[in-house]
Amino acid sequence: MERHLLVREDAIDGVNRMRQGASLVRVAGQFVARLVLWLGVAVYVTGFARIVLWFRRRVPRVVAYHACEADESGFTRGLRCNTSPATLAKHLDFYRRFYSVVPLEALFEGELPPCPLVASTLESGELIWVNQLNWYLARCPQALFGVLRQRVEIDVPSRPEELVTLLRDHLNRGQIVDLLDTVRNAPSAIEVPSDERAALYLGLDDIRIMAAHGVTFGNHSMHHMDLSRLSPQKLLADLTISDRILVDVPGFVRSLAYPFGQCDERARRVLSGLGYGSVLGLQTLYDPTNPPQLPRVPIADESVPFLFSRLEIIEPLKRGVKSLIASSRKYLTRIGLASSPDGADS
Repeated sequence: MERHLLVREDAIDGVNRMRQGASLVRVAGQFVARLVLWLGVAVYVTGFARIVLWFRRRVPRVVAYHACEADESGFTRGLRCNTSPATLAKHLDFYRRFYSVVPLEALFEGELPPCPLVASTLESGELIWVNQLNWYLARCPQALFGVLRQRVEIDVPSRPEELVTLLRDHLNRGQIVDLLDTVRNAPSAIEVPSDERAALYLGLDDIRIMAAHGVTFGNHSMHHMDLSRLSPQKLLADLTISDRILVDVPGFVRSLAYPFGQCDERARRVLSGLGYGSVLGLQTLYDPTNPPQLPRVPIADESVPFLFSRLEIIEPLKRGVKSLIASSRKYLTRIGLASSPDGADS
């Protein structure tokens, strides 16, 4: 009995040491990332931005904006996805000064101008579950957490981003719809006002005006679910139905931005069959195979120096490290020192 207890205590100590080590690595990583971020800010403030841009002049950038509200609503508050109109105006001025703003399809047609950049806005045309969940979290948290504690068997976080990740990773679309319906019908719940709902997304008149000024519109899926977790049948249905709806939208181009940036090769095969010319991921590497895959950088309410640092220093560094890890894994697999990784490619 005592011997068994000793082994168990040693195992617990080992786990605790591993956790402490992982925590130290995480803290060190955050410190380095913060240091590099401020280094990029210093590069911009001291006037060396164009030198950095010159070295990356042939690399296309895709920036993504999710919301632009002067007064952030309950649909987006806490998700760190809103850009105020005043900040957006400064960003656009920054892009005009330093980049060649081009339409997405131009990235695959002939030679590009120096520092090509595509400004992208990504949202669905209906009240997606992420915004609905966030609205309930802001307006009637008691009703939401009461239902969540009954449906989810693990600790429920209170931060919006963590809560979205929890549901995305543990529930399918049917379960999420059922959960939100239950919250909506709870005694302490507040129904989403129709006027707030209507103001959240672009209307057809907005789309026509934007299309007349050269703005194009792509696909972001039908239900904003993690495509890598859908069954083959549901994946095909989601992408086919959303494509069929969008065909008649003015300025429509066959490009898809992965919801949450998550996808796998199955979706790319479906999109290739539908004639899509490009796909956009998050933290992904450029992949020229059909359809070409490009990384997009989500932008929020950040000042121009921090925007420059993220776009030109932080994100390229992240992708460089990821590329190095991927290349090392392939090499180790080829010489028999590592197994081929399973799972979806995000």
